Amino acid sequence: MATTDESKRRVRRTAIGATLLLTAGLGVAIGSNPFPANQHAPSPQMAALTAREKALVQRAAAVSAQSTNQWHTYRVQLAARQKQIKAAALSNVTVGAQGPAGVSSGGGSSASNVSYVAAAPVASTRTS
Repeated sequence: MATTDESKRRVRRTAIGATLLLTAGLGVAIGSNPFPANQHAPSPQMAALTAREKALVQRAAAVSAQSTNQWHTYRVQLAARQKQIKAAALSNVTVGAQGPAGVSSGGGSSASNVSYVAAAPVASTRTS
């Protein structure tokens, strides 16, 4: 009986080894891609989509470049405008510190040169 048990074990080991070897061989064969996906020509719809995608990518790059250029121009103009505003504000501060022409900036109240004129109203509000 010992020989039959030993021969059964040997057959089992051989079957397991052959199965592992076959599995590894199939893995290598499938991994080498024996069935490429490009066996037939691409469909016209796919070619059109690919061309459209390429055109959209180019357009997006152009729009991005134009937007970057416009943003840079805006920043330069904004900096120049802010310098003008600062200069005007500084000019107003220096003029305000000197006081109105002909009036001393010493004590007392500083009166404005506003005059009031009493005139008849321009529009009438009569009702009939």
